[in-house]
Amino acid sequence: HITCSEEGVTFNQYNYEKDLVQRHEAVKGTAKTPLMKESPPESESDITVELVRRAQAYAGELLWLAQRSRPELCYAVSRMSQLITKCPRFAIRSAEVMIQYVRGTLGQSMHYPAQPPQHGLHDELAPEVGPDLLEGFSDASYAQDCGKSQSGIVVCWARAPILWLSFRQGLTASSTAESELTASMDSLQALDAVSGMLEELVGIPPRRYQFIDNVSAVQCMRLPSGPWRTRALRIKAKVFLDQLQSNTITIYNLACLYMLADLCTKHLDATRLRFLLELLHIRPPLGSAGRGESAASAAAAVESEEPASLFAAGQEPEPAPPESLQAEALTENVAENSPTPDSPANPPDLESLKK
Repeated sequence: HITCSEEGVTFNQYNYEKDLVQRHEAVKGTAKTPLMKESPPESESDITVELVRRAQAYAGELLWLAQRSRPELCYAVSRMSQLITKCPRFAIRSAEVMIQYVRGTLGQSMHYPAQPPQHGLHDELAPEVGPDLLEGFSDASYAQDCGKSQSGIVVCWARAPILWLSFRQGLTASSTAESELTASMDSLQALDAVSGMLEELVGIPPRRYQFIDNVSAVQCMRLPSGPWRTRALRIKAKVFLDQLQSNTITIYNLACLYMLADLCTKHLDATRLRFLLELLHIRPPLGSAGRGESAASAAAAVESEEPASLFAAGQEPEPAPPESLQAEALTENVAENSPTPDSPANPPDLESLKK
């Protein structure tokens, strides 16, 4: 279903979601979040071909939905896919929880506003919105299940999500900073992949920004020298330093509260999940609690909760963000990213471009 209006473009996969729920009518009830809270076992016994094929079928159905209009499913689908051959029963139970979640949010829609907020819903983003704005958000969940870390990436064009990924990192990270740096490198590759297409569409080079919620990883990217213990990380971050020096990207340290990539790296409670979906302009189904509320009332509902509830279950809350919610620029040449005489003074109008 696609709806175009003066407010923008709204779409969902209602027909597919309804068909998915009907095909698995044996799965009863609803769920507030798409991920099981319990940890998977190390392995299962008596694994049969039928169990593996059933888990694979679930994964294919849910992956199709997660890739198109349900970014909050991508982490759950990724974790489930990693367990198909090792723990197929647990993978099947995980899929059934996702189907319960889809049943409870049937008709949820992605909304691309014609006039997005200049600095985000809560003034948390420093760059001004425009048709040439390209932003990458990266996060990592360090050493999940005492193994490899999980990377999460969200790429937004003019504050509209156009790409989201969740996957296990290829190498085992030795620290949180290393896992965050690895996720940031993956996000940079995603920005590079989208930049060429966006430049052809808009007609001018995009303004690229990378948001990270780990200060140590940011310092490794922007400082060419430092303690010998972080030398390996700084060598890995050299590609970021080259782009910073050439003014092709700007890095910001974003408060954890507003990190969109959290959707792709960890289990979130219902309040935190809804808050991040609100930041992505994802609207709940008609008739559900929260549909039609203003951004201000939704933010007030989240901020009224206990601080611990805004973060992943079982984790300690981060320190409260500063009074100014605007992210702090960690590059020394942010001002040089402003329009130059060689760039158009008036880029294409965002509303007409999206139409």
